[in-house]
Amino acid sequence: MAVYADPSVIECPSVGSTIVVALYDHAARKGGLAHFLLPTAREGLSSDRQATFVDTGFPALLQLMVQHGCLTENLVALYAGGAQFRKALADDALDIGVRNIRAVEQALAKAQIQVHGSHQGGAAGRSLFFDVSDGTLTVQTLSGAKILDFPPLGVAA
Repeated sequence: MAVYADPSVIECPSVGSTIVVALYDHAARKGGLAHFLLPTAREGLSSDRQATFVDTGFPALLQLMVQHGCLTENLVALYAGGAQFRKALADDALDIGVRNIRAVEQALAKAQIQVHGSHQGGAAGRSLFFDVSDGTLTVQTLSGAKILDFPPLGVAA
């Protein structure tokens, strides 16, 4: 988890059932990125591992953005990930990808951050490239095929 200023392109390879959240403040031209492994942290978990869980890491990302001069009312979000690699799972409660998606959606709604877009689910991993100069997020399959290029986060889709 980190906050970056223009000009930076951050690569996040091999996103499968995990989920990546990109936050962007178009006025400050700063972006934050977090790669979450699981939706919830266990009780008593050491603070150095809390960034890997949506329920503890997302609030920390928001706080970090504010510490770097971003305003929460300027933030927009995009997220990607949550693939399901086991088609045999009949119960969404057992599907970590679905649980990660739900946790991120709840965290964004609670923080009242506008969601600019998402690329979620499916059965394939993806790599992400976040361009902090304009908030563009490019999503590619792990084989390298470009599947989606989100417009800049500060611009209406």
